[in-house]
Order: sequence, then C-alpha cells, then structure tokens
Amino acid sequence: MKNLIGICLFVIAIGSTSKALGEIGVTDTEVIIGGHTTESGPMAGAGAGAAQGGAAYYEMINAKGGINGRKIKWIRKDTQSLAPKTVEGVRQLVEEDKVFAVVGSSGPSHIAVVKYLNERKVPDLFFSDGAGAYADLSLKMSFPMYYTWESEGQTVANYVVKTMKGKKACFLQTKDTLGEEYVKGAMKVLKDVNFRVGPTIRVERMGAQADSEVLNFKQEGCDVILTSVYGPLCSSAINYGFSQGYKPTWIISSFNVNTKFIGLLSDSVKDGVISVHNLVRERSLAKDKKAWDDYEALMKKNNIPVSGISATGYTLAEVFTETLRRAGKNLTREGILEAATSFDGTWKCSLCLNPLRSSPSNHFAFGPGKLLITKNKEWTFVEN
Repeated sequence: MKNLIGICLFVIAIGSTSKALGEIGVTDTEVIIGGHTTESGPMAGAGAGAAQGGAAYYEMINAKGGINGRKIKWIRKDTQSLAPKTVEGVRQLVEEDKVFAVVGSSGPSHIAVVKYLNERKVPDLFFSDGAGAYADLSLKMSFPMYYTWESEGQTVANYVVKTMKGKKACFLQTKDTLGEEYVKGAMKVLKDVNFRVGPTIRVERMGAQADSEVLNFKQEGCDVILTSVYGPLCSSAINYGFSQGYKPTWIISSFNVNTKFIGLLSDSVKDGVISVHNLVRERSLAKDKKAWDDYEALMKKNNIPVSGISATGYTLAEVFTETLRRAGKNLTREGILEAATSFDGTWKCSLCLNPLRSSPSNHFAFGPGKLLITKNKEWTFVEN
C-alpha cells in the first residue's frame, strides 16, 4: 500500500513538473520565438534592418548567457509584407516550428494574422504596426509597438490646426489600413474646426512615383500635404514638388523617421518636413547619448547599417527581453502575457521616448508619439 501511495505521489509530481516545463517552445535552456519580417522584395528597405537589429540584440543577450538561464532562438519568416505570405509564414511558425511566441514582426500585413494568433492563444508581442483593430480588448495576446494610425493622424492634424490657420490641407494616402485610418483620425480633428480640406489621393503602397498626384495638389492650391506613404515613394514625391517650384509643408508617416529617408531628399529639402514617433530612431533625438552609442556599436560590430529601421528592431528585442526577464524562470504563455501588462512607467527602454506603461486594458505600452521636424537634414523635436 505504501509503495502504491509512493508511486501515485511520484506520478503527480512528474505531472506537475511536466506541466511547468512542458510549455510549447520552452526548454530548460532555450526559448523559441518567431516573427514575420520584410527582408526582401520591394519593401525590404523599410524592414530588413529591423530584422537584423533584432537578431543582433538577441545574439548579444545569448552571449551573456540568455535570460533566466535560457537562450533566445528567433525564427524569422521573410514574408515581404505581403498578406498571403504572412499568413503562411506565421502558420508555419505556430504549427510546424512550435514557437512560444511571435515577436518583433513588421509591416501592415500583420493584421492578416492577428485573429489567428489570438485564436491559437499564441503571444503576439511588440510588432511594428498600428491598425486600430489592435485596440480591441478581446485581442488579449497582441501588443503593438505603435500607437494607432488613427491617433497619429489626430496628432499631426492637431498640429496643423494650431500652426496653419487659413491654409488648405490635402492627403496623399496608401491604399491600406494605415492610409484609411490615418485619414480618418486627421479628418476628425480638421472637420471639428472647419479647416479647409482639399482632395485625398490614394496610391499603391509599393508604387514608384507620384508625380501626377503632386501636380494635382499644386493645381488645387494645397498648402500642407499629410501622407502615409513611405520609403522612396514619399521622398520622390517631395523632391518632385520642389523641382516644380511647389513647396507645401509635408507631414509624413512615422515609418520615414530615419537618416536613410533624409538622405533620399534633394539638397533643397533640408528643413520643415514633419513627422511623429515614439522611439529614438536617430542620434539627433537621443537625450541619452550613451544608449545610442551602445546601439550604434552593436550595429557596427555586426555590419548592420545604423538607421531608424535597425533601431526599431533593436528596441523590440530589448523590450521582449525585459518582458522575458519579468516572466521569471517558470516560463509560460500566461506568464509572459502578465509580464507584458506589468509596465507601470518606472522602466524605459534604451531608445524609447516614453517610459513603458501597460495593463490588461492597455496593450499600447510604448505610449504616444512626439512631433518631429527636419532641420539641416536632421530630425529634431518640434518646439512647443
């Protein structure tokens, strides 16, 4: 009888231990995470650096022994920011690679997988997209890096109303969720004060140029153009307008806040381009120069271009690492979610503009964006 009791207790103990240590993607020495990235294709310039920056950060952490005794293995699927490839890549991560969580994903195609990840109860952490759908509190697994695109539109429109009375605002927008929600947020503000509004023109996200659209704005007498387009398409539109003697105020997507974008602008366009962000993506914005130096040194060590794009990937990896540390040694998906909602404003990542704040009812931990402007081909903060 004693032997039987002993065996039962042993089985119970083994069962309890296996539950604690049997979480998907977790072993005693490793945690396996995944992410979909944009490392090739037309949008590679807007995403490849983020994947490289995140990978370099994890390698640095692993070289120091990992977190809570576990090294981080990050499996990436290059989906080119295309929805069908993103759906398939994330399915592979979850069902074949058996990842613990999806972390540091990039691009507006993420909206195509958020429902799937929540249904499968896979933590969906610190991705660079800002669709309004992520504000839905039923999406308990999802934690975006950005504020919503609608709130970005509201932020820049408030600036327009405050500083450009009597002017005429027009929109050059991408044919995607980002463009739709950006305009929606801005129009809420502009309509409330009967601000003069001109046409909204929509273009493909991966388009090559927008010359005819810019000429249309010139003919309409637009004084300020609010745009969600990014990368070379955005810079070429600004450059073309200047080449035609058309110099409206350009307010551009937060995706463009990096030195590479400024380098695409012609020499005549060095001042007055406005944007918004919640991360330090350039040295000129860093109040903590040592933090920027540490980031820059790691990028140079790994032959990765120093840019706002790689700074974003570096930051997402840093925040996940801190979340992993908070989750403790007995790592579970439930525990990582609790850790992701535990930021109370007392911790700030190296390149964040705001201390992180999160809760079960607020998954936008990185906080609102701050207005930025170019001066002498550098990003700086807008003076209030």
